[in-house]
Amino acid sequence: MLIGSDDCTTPWLSQGVVESSDLIIMAVSASVARDDSAPSFNLTIGSGRSGIIEVTTSSSCFASESLRTIDNFYGTWSDSPRVHDGIWVLPDTVWAKFKASDAIYYRAGSAASEAGWDDYRVSTSDAQASSAPLVSIVASSATTVTNDQTVNANSNGGPSVKGPASWPRNSATPPQLVASTTAPYYIVEVSSDPSLFAQDGARTEDNFYATWQDAVDRLTTPDFTIPAPAWSHLRIADRLYYRIGTTTSASGWENYQVSTADDAAMTAPFISVL
Repeated sequence: MLIGSDDCTTPWLSQGVVESSDLIIMAVSASVARDDSAPSFNLTIGSGRSGIIEVTTSSSCFASESLRTIDNFYGTWSDSPRVHDGIWVLPDTVWAKFKASDAIYYRAGSAASEAGWDDYRVSTSDAQASSAPLVSIVASSATTVTNDQTVNANSNGGPSVKGPASWPRNSATPPQLVASTTAPYYIVEVSSDPSLFAQDGARTEDNFYATWQDAVDRLTTPDFTIPAPAWSHLRIADRLYYRIGTTTSASGWENYQVSTADDAAMTAPFISVL
């Protein structure tokens, strides 16, 4: 099947379908402008499995094939090989059709083989289609609301940190952050309340986590995954705000800089917990 085809029929219709929390697809940005490049997505399909992606301008199309047209629905199974862990970008030809909408909804599916549909699973079931994750589409780049620390703060070249736009609350795998800094060491702070970056009196394990609380408190590699014990407490929140602090000292705080200052805490980037 090709993008230009009128056939939007799901190929695994006869298979039993299971919703899986281990199958994760998350948009890199929570919103994108109509004049921007096509949106991209982070995928976790799983070892030994192959995946497909479905994107639509109406979440009802996930459950109702009769509503699907080539102008409102796209499945990678129609024209592309199976996908695997990594970054996936919506094809430009599809983006050209979808970007006039206010939002696009997405989900992933995976199977235990590269060609068949055995043990088929989805990230959002048909029954939960109305709660499928989405990317908001805004008028122009000038009005894009970004959840990207490299844009929100430190245009002077200071430290920055990026994370996923959203993350499933029931995921056993905690979200990952990526730091950018010229200093050799950094720490991470994550909170459900950004005011706690500046005020420590109300911090608890259910609303705040910092790497400096742990035995090995300094990080030296860009990628950081929130520890599972911290994630188990923090994921009850609807949003998790985060920042990094950098230093040139392995044990002290010389030349300390933060990606979001205390007095700008409300502008800190966040992960929506869904």
